[in-house]
Parts: sequence; C-alpha cells; structure tokens
Amino acid sequence: MNGCQADLMFAVRSSFKQQPNLTLISTIFVSGIISAYMLRIFERPLSEASGQDFNRFDTAMWNIIVTMTTVGYGDTFPKSNIGRALGICICLWGVLLVSLFVVTVSDALEFNIPQKNAFNLIHRLIYRD
Repeated sequence: MNGCQADLMFAVRSSFKQQPNLTLISTIFVSGIISAYMLRIFERPLSEASGQDFNRFDTAMWNIIVTMTTVGYGDTFPKSNIGRALGICICLWGVLLVSLFVVTVSDALEFNIPQKNAFNLIHRLIYRD
C-alpha cells in the first residue's frame, strides 16, 4: 500500500526508530553472548597449547568485549584460523555498533523544534542586551 516491502531490514529499522537504546543494547548483548560462545568452541582445542584458558566462558566474553570496542589489550587472542576470522568479523561488527551508539547519543542530545526555538529566542535576548 505504501510502496515498501515489509522485510527484515524494515523490521530492524522500525525497531531502531521506536526504541533505539533498547534495540542497540539488546543487539550488543546478544551478539556478544553468541560470539563468545562461538569463540570458546573454536579456541577450545588450542587452549592448553596457547596458554590461554578459552575453556572458561568469561575469558571468551572478555575477548569479545575488548574486540567489539576495538580496545585490543592483547592479553587474550584467538590462535586458530577460524577464531581469527571470527575476531575480524566481531571487530567490524563492533565498529558498526559503536557508530550506531554514537548516532543514538547524538540524536538524544539534539533539540526538538520547540526547544530549538526557545534556545534561539534566549540567545537573541542575550545578544540584544
């Protein structure tokens, strides 16, 4: 009726428009849990040889958080090729989520039209005096 398709991207955009904070936080949380579980599975066979304990979920979660935020401390890192490929994907996904977080915060701090008009009026009154 409106000339658009109700596909997955439309649903994601609609969710992000209605509740950007909740959508972003839930996306970060869910993707972090799933990614940490995948990294744990891929790195478990090399855990003893590498000296990094990827048998523990908190180690994998720490690596994912550090990678998603692009901090990269280097205390834990994947050794397998699949783990490294997952790390690259998580790094790119984290850059996307951090940029969406910046956009969400900047939109929340932006004036709406009545607030912008009031702000401009206050500035004009200050400049006039």
